[in-house]
Amino acid sequence: MRIRADRLLMVAVAVVATGCQAPPPASHDLSDADLAAVRAVWDDMEAAGTDWDAVRQFLTDDFVHLDPRIPSLVGAEAWMDWVESMEFGNDQTQYTVEEIAGSGDLAYIRWSFTGSWTESGELVESQGKGISIYTRMPDGSWRLSRNVWNATS
Repeated sequence: MRIRADRLLMVAVAVVATGCQAPPPASHDLSDADLAAVRAVWDDMEAAGTDWDAVRQFLTDDFVHLDPRIPSLVGAEAWMDWVESMEFGNDQTQYTVEEIAGSGDLAYIRWSFTGSWTESGELVESQGKGISIYTRMPDGSWRLSRNVWNATS
């Protein structure tokens, strides 16, 4: 009986020890040029501000936007309809890129923000974080295909 209990304890320790090991690092095989191209899309979108037609050119047609305050917006045109209806203005938001990585035809930017803006006439003050996923298009350019964020305050 004692031998069986010792073996069970050894197996349990091995399982726990194996489960507690850090996962292997993700594969990030994008070239420096790809990472710079993705960052350039981010920068161009940020520079466009509330010029929604300018922003639209950087979205895939099947773009999905996950905003914690509204139902999922599926499709670039659904997103365009929403932003055009919201009367955004006085954007004083500062974005910080925390990480850019990816593999193959997908890249992501992990980011944070703090700031204020008006939304349909109401002042919004917030800070939070998000992830934006970019897809390499057949012509080699990158476009934003998925965006998700949440507020931390």
